[in-house]
Amino acid sequence: MEITPEIRAKLKKNNIPEHTFEKRLYKGESIEEASTRPFQKKTLDEATKETLRKNGIKYTTYWQRVNRGMSSEEAMTKAPQKSNKLTEKEKKIIKEHGVSEELAKRRLRYPNWTRKQALTTPPSKT
Repeated sequence: MEITPEIRAKLKKNNIPEHTFEKRLYKGESIEEASTRPFQKKTLDEATKETLRKNGIKYTTYWQRVNRGMSSEEAMTKAPQKSNKLTEKEKKIIKEHGVSEELAKRRLRYPNWTRKQALTTPPSKT
């Protein structure tokens, strides 16, 4: 979508970066909501930062988890995944279910997918 001068003015008035506006539209927000909802600079208090350091969780990992639907508490305390590498047995399973390796790995990044679901749920037909 082309950003019109009117929308650009509204974004400037509301102090919303254009890339944030575009990302909001991509995620399904209306033009009105995407151009007026306040921009939130993500910062953490010192106690949260210390908890993340103690648990070996990177700042970006924490925010990715929260943005994908994990609670703040779980995002701070759940151990980071070591790897999304698939074993040879898992590669056979995804092949049987018509799931690509890329799709399986992408699903595994989201907390609402169990490993079994990510490997055995066929891709949707769109």
